[in-house]
Amino acid sequence: MRTVLVIEASNPSASPAEVCVARLNAAGVAVLGSERIEQGARSSDGVMVGVDRACRAAGVSPGEIDAIAVSVGPGGFTALRIATTTAKTLAMALGIPVIAVPTADVAARSVPEAHRPAIIALASKKDAAHLTLLHADGRTEPLGLRTARDLPVDAASTIVADAFLPAPLADRAAQAGMARRTLELSALACAQAAASLPETDPDALGPIYAREPDAVTQWRARHGS
Repeated sequence: MRTVLVIEASNPSASPAEVCVARLNAAGVAVLGSERIEQGARSSDGVMVGVDRACRAAGVSPGEIDAIAVSVGPGGFTALRIATTTAKTLAMALGIPVIAVPTADVAARSVPEAHRPAIIALASKKDAAHLTLLHADGRTEPLGLRTARDLPVDAASTIVADAFLPAPLADRAAQAGMARRTLELSALACAQAAASLPETDPDALGPIYAREPDAVTQWRARHGS
C-alpha cells in the first residue's frame, strides 16, 4: 500500500485543478482527502495551498507520503510547468519518487467501454489539438498534434474534448458520425491511472508539451534558429 499525493492541474481552463491524497494498492484507490484549486489560481502558491489542505483533510503528514503523482500533459503550458515543478520540488525535499501520469490516461478513466475506441483531444489551439487513441482494451496511443485533415475518423467512434476543440476538428468528427464526450479530469482519475505506472526519480520528471511555447517560437523567428 502506498500513500500518494496526487496533482491534476494540467488543463485548468477546461477542468478545475485538484489535489488529493490517496492510498493505492492492488484492491484499488481510496481517496483520504482532496482539495479543488480555485479557478485562476495558477501560481505555485495556489497549488501548494491545495496540497496543504488536502494533506490536512487526509490527516497525513508530509513524512507519511510515499510518492507524488502528477498529470504531466499535454495541457496548458503554464499550468503544466507549475504542476510538475511543484511535484518535483516536493519530491526532492521529501526524498520520495514521482509518478508521471500522461493526461490522456487520466481522461481515459471517464470513457466507458461502450464509447471506445475513442480519440482524446488535449491542448487545443488554433486549428490543431494533441490527439491520443484510446483503444477498446484501455490502452492509450499518442498520435501527436493533428488537424482536421489528419483526424483518424476510422479508428474511433467517439471524440473526447473540452469546449475549446477547434471547429474544423469538431466538424470533421461530426461529419464522420463520431459521438462527442466532454473531457473529464480529476485527481481521483489521476490516482487510478498512477496505480499502474512506475515510480521514477524526480530529476526525470518533466511536462509533455503539445507544441513548443510561443516565446520559443518567437525567439526562433527573430534569431533565425
